[in-house]
Amino acid sequence: MVETHLSAAQLAWRIVRWPVAAVALLIAVLLIANAADENLSAEVRAILAPPPSRYPDSENLFVLLAGLDAPADRSPLAAGEANIAAYRRVVTEHLPLRGMSPAEVGKTPKAARLTVTTDLPQWNMLTSSVWENARAAHPELASWTSENRVLLDRYSALAATQGYEEEPLRSSIALFYGVPQSLRALYLAGIADAVQSAADTERRAAIKSLADDVALWRRMLQGEGTLVSKMVATASLHADFILLADMIEDRSVPLDQIQNGAAAVLEAWPVDSWKIGQAFRTEFRRSSAVLADAREDPEHFLHAFDPGWDWVQRRSTDLGRLLVKHNATRNLQARILDRLSAVADGDPARYSENARAYVDWFGQLASWSFPAILYNPIGKSLVDLGGPGFLDYPLRVYDVAAFQRLVVLAWQLRAQSVAPAVVPGFMAAHPEWSTHPVERVPFAWDAQSGEIRVVPRARTQPGRRFGIRITAAGTRLRPS
Repeated sequence: MVETHLSAAQLAWRIVRWPVAAVALLIAVLLIANAADENLSAEVRAILAPPPSRYPDSENLFVLLAGLDAPADRSPLAAGEANIAAYRRVVTEHLPLRGMSPAEVGKTPKAARLTVTTDLPQWNMLTSSVWENARAAHPELASWTSENRVLLDRYSALAATQGYEEEPLRSSIALFYGVPQSLRALYLAGIADAVQSAADTERRAAIKSLADDVALWRRMLQGEGTLVSKMVATASLHADFILLADMIEDRSVPLDQIQNGAAAVLEAWPVDSWKIGQAFRTEFRRSSAVLADAREDPEHFLHAFDPGWDWVQRRSTDLGRLLVKHNATRNLQARILDRLSAVADGDPARYSENARAYVDWFGQLASWSFPAILYNPIGKSLVDLGGPGFLDYPLRVYDVAAFQRLVVLAWQLRAQSVAPAVVPGFMAAHPEWSTHPVERVPFAWDAQSGEIRVVPRARTQPGRRFGIRITAAGTRLRPS
């Protein structure tokens, strides 16, 4: 019996010894290949140094947004500074988090927050018309405004800011402050209501308020922030432009009042003002902060929010940690984002050509191929910025740039009393108002429906308004 048992064991060993040897050899090769990390490149060190602050807290939109929801008896500036200071303390003294939600770090405590009233309508400012909604809700607007007066006054005061600079990212905990969409819709509805029904003085002030709001979100778009801030600013600008287009459409709004109050918006902005390549460098600093957290306390980083893992499961990740080379990962990420930023900030007329070249370059990176993949394999899997999907973000911004041109075109059509029959010739004579920045594609003109439309280049949400319709000869222009 013993001999039979030994023979069976020997037979089993003969079966498994080569797979075991192969696995052992692979592990040995991986450990040898990943014995040392790279040095950080000079480019990475330069990107990791956040740009110097250009604005005091009282003029920084980011700081005042941080305190927008402070209690009514507290200064938004003081509250914003306190919230940001709390974030700094948590990420520098109390990481890793123990029993604290990342979403609450650097925010006003829920119990103390000043919030909008629950009866406000949830208007989608990009798919519906605030202009028409305000007209229909005229009887309720006064009470809604009165009930939310403190928040509306705080929002209006944001126009006095000079720039937008986010807090430098110090950990994997993201920090962003926005404006409740119902509050912004109420603010724009108040502008629409004043333009529709108030006296000339109030109407002029309302139009100027809209222009100030455009300038506010333009500062966020051009400021120092992550991609989230760029997309929020882009959507906010889109909503403002839609409202301005509705004003241009309404013949009861005098042209001179629109021109005097919103002159800066009635000219197509330079294409450079729409470029967001810098945001990818800011995102890189965030990605580096995530890697720093993982390196300082890897077990907590991986398992802190999954208490169901037992000791064996936790230990199963130990080998993987040895296959993450933090400096090499950041060097690779920087190379990718440098190329991506070049596409984002390049000539939009050649965007598609440059994007295709980037996709080809990204897909053929030597880092993904054998044998290079043996070095830092898990670190390379953590490179989450720069894939082809990121090419859509600049397109979203350029789509709104095109819509701003369309609003300028609508203004010119009304100001010059252009009849529908000559609209195509007018557009051809003025490509600066009638073409998309990306590849200079002309806006689409449908003579039968009388619609001029921007064809979005990004994967946009259905229903967002990108067109105007001429509903009477040279007189009525309605966004659609």
